Amino acid sequence: MYKLSLLITLLLFSLSYSSTVFSIPLAWDAPNSNNADGYTIYRKDRHTLFELITSTEEETYTDTVTNGFYCYVVTAYNTFGESLPSNQLCLSIPKDIH
Repeated sequence: MYKLSLLITLLLFSLSYSSTVFSIPLAWDAPNSNNADGYTIYRKDRHTLFELITSTEEETYTDTVTNGFYCYVVTAYNTFGESLPSNQLCLSIPKDIH
C-alpha cells in the first residue's frame, strides 16, 4: 500500500476586501512526487477546531470571510488516503482595516 507523503508549504498572497468581506488567496506547491489527486483546505477561527471548507485539484484557493482571526491548513489526498497537514497559516483581520 502506498501512502501519500509530502510537505505542503501554505502561502498567503495579497489580501483584498470589499466592504466587510475579505478575500484570502492561498497557494501551495504541488508535492514533488506528483501523486496527489487533490487538496483539502481546512479553516478554524479562535473558537473552533479545524473544519473542512473545500477540496480542489488546483494549487490555489481563495477563501471569503468577514473580519476576525483565521487559521488554515491544507492536506493532499489520493486513492490511498490523506497526507499530514501543511504548516498552519494564521491571520487576523481587524474591524477597522481600510
